[in-house]
Amino acid sequence: MVRHKWSRGGTPLISAAAVVMGALLVHVADSPAQVVWPDVPLIEHSDYQAVDASGNSTYSGLYPFRMRGVVLNNTENWLNPTERFSSTTFDMGGEAEIFVQAVNLDGTDYDPNPGVAFNDFSGTAAWIGQCYHNLPWIGEPNFSYIDQGMAGSQPVWYDELDRLGFNRPDTPLGANELVRAGDLVEIRARINGLNYQGKHNVNEKHTNDPANDFEVVILEKDYGLPEAASLTLGDIKDALDADIFDPMRQTGGEHYQASLVELTNVRLLDPSGWATNADLTLVDDSGRSLPIHLGLDPDFDIQPAPEGYFNVVGIMDQKGSNVGGYRLLALEYAGISQVPEPASMALLAAAGVALGVFRLRRRRGQA
Repeated sequence: MVRHKWSRGGTPLISAAAVVMGALLVHVADSPAQVVWPDVPLIEHSDYQAVDASGNSTYSGLYPFRMRGVVLNNTENWLNPTERFSSTTFDMGGEAEIFVQAVNLDGTDYDPNPGVAFNDFSGTAAWIGQCYHNLPWIGEPNFSYIDQGMAGSQPVWYDELDRLGFNRPDTPLGANELVRAGDLVEIRARINGLNYQGKHNVNEKHTNDPANDFEVVILEKDYGLPEAASLTLGDIKDALDADIFDPMRQTGGEHYQASLVELTNVRLLDPSGWATNADLTLVDDSGRSLPIHLGLDPDFDIQPAPEGYFNVVGIMDQKGSNVGGYRLLALEYAGISQVPEPASMALLAAAGVALGVFRLRRRRGQA
């Protein structure tokens, strides 16, 4: 695959000394316009997601910062970006979020550390919401993307989605401008973001102040999704069905958080609630279980729930606990593949043996 230089907003990489000096200068800037992004340091997802024994973030707080990786999801398959004014507590109205996974960029034009072997892992979520004022500790409508005194269609929210390159109803953006799954991107964050239920997210800290804006710059369209890590529930849950929490993030859900995985040989505990935006439970044959959330892909409403055991590709997520709460986000029905029943597997194996014997006899001239 041909690697291209940045197509917009980019300049060549600079020396480490210049990066440090640029970071110091940018850190004291009092206006978003003063950020000189090529001077801002590139950080690793594994550093941004680092936690202590209680699951709290240990990131040093250096900002602004940049991170690179591959987008794992189309925004509309995960959260509903449609403008929706609300005054209900905790209702964020329209929402959009991408998951960006670290990928090996050694030897490419995008290598953040030329001469240093790739050692990053995991990923980071970047989220934006419309109605921040519905959070009780904010409460001020001026913090939200709404026109004061008006309900209904509000252009300011869609302006923000367009600025980020996120898809929304009647988007004016062309195919090369929309941020889509498989795109190689650079996240540019002006602030440190928030630690939420075990994840350190890129966001605006629940305010529409431009000083808190983050940006998503497309480095290369259709770069390609990373290969999904093949896991069993035993990689996420222990023998007692408890979450495997490793504060060093070398094993368990922490290691795979915000990255693409394929859970193998699982089935639905109860398929009766199968539908878009549904929360169900996966189980294996050893008694382990894991929550699964189905995305907004319409095929979840059209296609039936898988019967028996299957494999499923999704994004490893964390919700509800700093030291656990892992779940799988299955955002597209196409990520599901049925596993043959044991009897079928035996028949297939027997057929393979019989075919091998037949071919051997043919080579030996036997009937």
